[in-house]
Amino acid sequence: MTPGALTAVAVAVAVGAFAQATTGFGFALVAIPLVALLVDPVPAVVGVSLVSVPLTVGVAVREREHVDGRPVAVLAGASALGMPLGLVVLTQVGDRVLTAIIAVAVLAFTALLALGLHWSAAVRVQALAGLVAGTLSTATGMNGPPLVITLQALGLDPRTFRATISAVFACSGTLSIVGFALAGQVDRTALTVAAAGLPGLACGWLLGDRVFARLEAERFGRVVLAGLTVTALVALARAVSG
Repeated sequence: MTPGALTAVAVAVAVGAFAQATTGFGFALVAIPLVALLVDPVPAVVGVSLVSVPLTVGVAVREREHVDGRPVAVLAGASALGMPLGLVVLTQVGDRVLTAIIAVAVLAFTALLALGLHWSAAVRVQALAGLVAGTLSTATGMNGPPLVITLQALGLDPRTFRATISAVFACSGTLSIVGFALAGQVDRTALTVAAAGLPGLACGWLLGDRVFARLEAERFGRVVLAGLTVTALVALARAVSG
């Protein structure tokens, strides 16, 4: 990768980390489509997933007193069951198809989040959401939206929401990395993406964490959703044009 591409990866990861710190989600939704414009989709998914683990584990440990353990257990456990299917998608489809899948997934889930979709908080619904999230985690690296919608249904306060979803991300992210390694997808390009993203991760999180208590989440959420839409459209255009 060129120095310019490495810098662009760091910036993409910084923007994703800022979104994650401020709203509790959005890291992969922002970073993966942007990084996929710089490298092939598979190393983009794997590399961003690698760099996300220190972020989510760090938040979950630091804010462990705010974590709601029951949904974490249900969502993380169900996610593990969906990950093998996601690995099949990741390893069997072509780059253009995977790029299109990522773009369409971002657009679809961005629309769901923008519409403020809510569903039942029943345990069986949590389990289904976790299963879908696990499949998305290893297929596209973007498992946030089903988890966001599910935790929103529980009516958690912002601090508890961010801590709880970070704990789920930490569990599922760690399992995803194990799956990627077993499938032979942790290659040099993915490791380069992860290494380039670490400085951006630290900068984005520190800045986002500072404004977390002051910024209106609803207003920032609209900005994030708009950015996601543009990013997804660019990625989709890239996949179509080949």
